[in-house]
Amino acid sequence: MESLYRQALARCVRVSIGLDPGPETPGGIDPGRLIQLADHHNLLPHAAAAGLRIPGDWRQRWTRASLLLASETARLTGVLDAAGVRSMPLKGPVLAQMLHGDPSRRQFSDLDILVEPGRAGEAVTALRDAGYESKWPARTAARQARFNWYEELPLRHTRDGIDVDLHWSFTPRHYLARMDDRAVWGRTESVDFLGRSVEVPAPQDYLEYLSLHGARHEWSRLGWLADLAAFRVRFGSRIDHSALTQRSRGGVLIADGLRRAAEWLGEPAGELGSPRPISVWNRVRYQAAVLLIPTEADWAERDLPPSLEFLYYPLRLTRLVQRRLVRPD
Repeated sequence: MESLYRQALARCVRVSIGLDPGPETPGGIDPGRLIQLADHHNLLPHAAAAGLRIPGDWRQRWTRASLLLASETARLTGVLDAAGVRSMPLKGPVLAQMLHGDPSRRQFSDLDILVEPGRAGEAVTALRDAGYESKWPARTAARQARFNWYEELPLRHTRDGIDVDLHWSFTPRHYLARMDDRAVWGRTESVDFLGRSVEVPAPQDYLEYLSLHGARHEWSRLGWLADLAAFRVRFGSRIDHSALTQRSRGGVLIADGLRRAAEWLGEPAGELGSPRPISVWNRVRYQAAVLLIPTEADWAERDLPPSLEFLYYPLRLTRLVQRRLVRPD
């Protein structure tokens, strides 16, 4: 992406989260191009909050989606609570309300719900009763193994088409750095959301999760950096960033994300200590898994019969090479 547009988007975020706007963006910006990039990077709410004129149909699209998913979040946490399953909505409308006081102030298209380790089966049963089915039925051992590695199951409402990713771990089993799920569940906090009390991670744990999530996706959306910046503005006084980067197994990834966000917005990164490094074994293990474990995108591209599913492995390698060669702005 051209540096001029990155600078313009950064200024929008600075205004939106209450930082000093900084210098005016130089001329030469095409508003239509800026809006397209804001949409691509999930920054439309920030651009609107900074005064950028968003076309009415674009604004209505994200606002309606946000309010629909906010209502569904409240419903599903109630469904799981009635089934006796503790749950935490991650990111989405709850994070938007925590950071900005408004569930429509983040741009998202699906929901992520985490349940306690060992309760996934009960959660799936409850969500099926609530109208959800698996998007990718595990017809073979290969697909079931993929769900086990990622410790998540993508679901879709059979009538409304709402997508929900059900997680039973904060991070995939094969990832570079795993969070201590049971410790995080032991220190959750509660927030009021649409009249319901919902559990969320404590601030230091939520910052760790957001950092590891963005790193896992190679920070391909600036919206994730905006979340880090907004989180530090809202909860920074409750977080010892230096202690977090030294304690977490993904300390170096957390520090990298915080530095990226600070550099983009022209803010100091602050004291981050000596981040805990990632072992060579974990790096090798993760890269092998990324290369070899097919994902939903691989299945969506070609729906192979069970007898030919072994072809997903070479096809995945081909798709990854193509994605590396052709990257969007």
